[in-house]
This record gives sequence, structure tokens and C-alpha cells, in this order.
Amino acid sequence: MNIVNDILGWGLMLLGLFLIFTMFNCAGNSQILLAIALSIPSTVVFRAGVGFLRMNSAHRLAKQKTNDHPSSR
Repeated sequence: MNIVNDILGWGLMLLGLFLIFTMFNCAGNSQILLAIALSIPSTVVFRAGVGFLRMNSAHRLAKQKTNDHPSSR
């Protein structure tokens, strides 16, 4: 599951960055309506990638903490 979250997170981040770059390119070429249309999906895709990476790093930290400190029961 960890590797899936890593791959999905980085893939979505790269796709989001590509969409953001495309949005700025369209705005530079006077295609304002297309740039406006790409603004929300590119932001959502990028933030989803960041969310997957945050979830994976939190999972790693929790797993590491439970391995370092076994319960004393």
C-alpha cells in the first residue's frame, strides 16, 4: 500500500504541475478562457497528489513509532 500511495502521489503531483504549466502557457498566449477552465482542475489534481504523499509519510511515521516503542502490557 505504501508504494501505491507514493506512485499515485508523485504521479498526481507531476500531472498537476503539467496542468499548471499548461494553464500559464495558455494565459501567455491570450487563451484566457482555457486558462481559467484549467485553473481549478490543475489545483485539485496537484493538491490530491500532495495529500497522498502526506498520508504516506504519516503512515510511515506511525509505523516507525509503533516499531520503536512496543506496548508495555
